[in-house]
Amino acid sequence: MRKINFEEKVVGLSFLFIFIYILFFLIIPFFRENSLYSWDFPGLKASIEYQKDILPKLSDWNPTFFFGFSQNQFYPPLFSYLGAILSFIFSTEISLKILFSLSLIALPCSFYYFLRKYNLPKVPASVLMIVMFSLLFFIGGYSYGGNMDSTFRVGLITHVLGMVFFFFYAGRLNKDYQEGKFLISSVLFSLAILTHIIAAFACVIYFISTLIANFENLNKTGRYFLKQVGIVFLLTSAWIIPFIFKINFLKSYQIGAIDSKLIMLFVLVWLAISLFKERKEFLNIGIFFVGIFLFNFIYLYLFEIPVHMYRFYMYIILLIPLMAYSLINRRYINVVLVLMLVASIFIIVTNPIDSEGGKIKLEFGNVSFDTYDRVLVLPKINEVGGMHYLQNELPFMYGFEGVRGLYVESSRNARTVYNLESVLNNKQKYSMGAILDSELIDVNNFTNEKIEYELNILGINKVIGDAQFEYGLQSEEIFTLNNESYYVYEFNQSNLIEIWDKNISLINDSANKDEEIGKWFLGDNVSDEILIMKEFPEYDLKGTEKVVLDSVSGDKKEIRFRIESEKEIPVIIKQSYFPNWKAYSDGKAIKIYEVSPSFMMVFAKGEIELRYENRFVDILGLILSLVGVLSLIPSYIYEKKFISL
Repeated sequence: MRKINFEEKVVGLSFLFIFIYILFFLIIPFFRENSLYSWDFPGLKASIEYQKDILPKLSDWNPTFFFGFSQNQFYPPLFSYLGAILSFIFSTEISLKILFSLSLIALPCSFYYFLRKYNLPKVPASVLMIVMFSLLFFIGGYSYGGNMDSTFRVGLITHVLGMVFFFFYAGRLNKDYQEGKFLISSVLFSLAILTHIIAAFACVIYFISTLIANFENLNKTGRYFLKQVGIVFLLTSAWIIPFIFKINFLKSYQIGAIDSKLIMLFVLVWLAISLFKERKEFLNIGIFFVGIFLFNFIYLYLFEIPVHMYRFYMYIILLIPLMAYSLINRRYINVVLVLMLVASIFIIVTNPIDSEGGKIKLEFGNVSFDTYDRVLVLPKINEVGGMHYLQNELPFMYGFEGVRGLYVESSRNARTVYNLESVLNNKQKYSMGAILDSELIDVNNFTNEKIEYELNILGINKVIGDAQFEYGLQSEEIFTLNNESYYVYEFNQSNLIEIWDKNISLINDSANKDEEIGKWFLGDNVSDEILIMKEFPEYDLKGTEKVVLDSVSGDKKEIRFRIESEKEIPVIIKQSYFPNWKAYSDGKAIKIYEVSPSFMMVFAKGEIELRYENRFVDILGLILSLVGVLSLIPSYIYEKKFISL
């Protein structure tokens, strides 16, 4: 039997410590006690549940939130896709927890892999792995993503999985570029893109940094660039191409920045020392830091880039231990490593994480909803976890169409929903993840009549709220959340399809459409007019016209109705406008107009059919991704036969 040497013992003990801690202090309590009710967890669970219904598609129309939105069109789909596959074996909750746990376990493994690919000996790599792991506990704040606080408190697990793929990719790229290979690093790059947008940006910057740091001649660098970018583009085309061509419907906003002058100073000093000593083995990491800070500068001062910039924070924090290690005098390296190890273990064991989550007491009464009820769930603002839980869970539990969901950036209607919530929710101005027209909200200006009309124009016929809700007809108590009673408040039935017999006003091309819609919805003219985005045909209403809804498919991707009129008239469809929707009048394609807030309108008569269909870019993306998958085989053969020689 081969004797285990000292290095192997250190590696084994390091992983043993981390895995025991993750298992007994994080995963087991998480599996046993966490109800997945807080912050993003309910939205992730709802996403998995819907993704299961649309498999094997990456993206499709989700009618459950924001008056309908395109599921996974603007959010990377890999996490919900894997969760949906697992949910054929396990429950949705267990599937999410399995993915969550595997991501946690894989994260320190990716650290070690990354460090070893930079040719660190096993002992320093093991110690630095623990140091990097400890930083996940040491860095607090629930908004950064990647640290333990945000992972368990908020549920930003896709951020963790994105970091896993980033560190595997960064390590593999460092090895692949030196050997002229590209296949495995390209696959890891693609997985990062399909997992989290910040991971995608981080991989792009790291890839460019590596090419700059290892530049020898334009021919070699150019060929490698084309190989990797070509494979990555093909593999991710099913998501990337539709994303690019529909990006105008993405409503993401610039939030936060990286503000750490101390880290910037450290990086500049490190780069100066490395260049002075002509040490280039970690140069691409320094250039990566410069790239992140340059991106941050462009983000702040030159162009508005709709990302949460502070989400890069953990990426740069986790690379600092390796940079610091490279500066340590080798005579003192063992002493320093021991001190770092002791400090890191102390940080981990003295910073416990609440992996069980908060507790809720939820008791349901007897109530039923119609499939076509559109219900605004309005929990109390201070019930942050409960708020997300109720808004994402109740639509699936009762089978009605909800209004507010997790993926606010995927819908142009999210801003209007937030404006409405801020008026209704105990008259508090409230926003999370979407811009709020706070300056336009005067709660004293909202009469019962105006509230009822705003709900009607949005197709909302019921509201679930607490006892302080002041509008509508209160029904029986339907459930209690932490001993707080909630009721259904009923309003006049709002039709999905209606003839529009009021004013139609064209929004000027030079105007900010979002701001104009905010003024319209919160202003005094909401009951008298609707805003339209493009020039529209003339029409003449006699008052005798009728519209009859014939059918709506179960997935709400096909809507059929009849317009009983001699001439073409405006009819509003209270579903979100999106380019995949196509309208047909007696079998002939007709134009769909976008009207405020972001609904559909047709000018037509006779038999009308609306269908949510794949566009050319959707089909093109799928074909290119299939080509990418098929290209992996000849790429593997090419690497094995020619590059490995």
